[in-house]
Amino acid sequence: MIPGALNFSLENVEYRHHESPRDREILHCTSPEEISSARTAMLLKKKGIHRVRPLEGGFDAWREGKSPVEQRKNETG
Repeated sequence: MIPGALNFSLENVEYRHHESPRDREILHCTSPEEISSARTAMLLKKKGIHRVRPLEGGFDAWREGKSPVEQRKNETG
C-alpha cells in the first residue's frame, strides 16, 4: 500500500470518512478503472473533504511509477 495511506472501501466511506485528513491532498487509487475512484472522490467531497482526486491508473500506475509502497499490515497488527 502507499505509505501513510488509509485503506477503506467505497462502501465504508459513509462510516469512516472522518478518519481522512482534511489538511492535505488525498489520492484515491485502488481501482485502475478509475470509475470507483471517481465515485469515492465525489463521496468524500460531499463529506467535506475537498482536497481529493483519483489517481490516474490506480495503484498499479503508482507502483509502476516507482513511487514508494509498503507491505500492508494485518488488521490486528
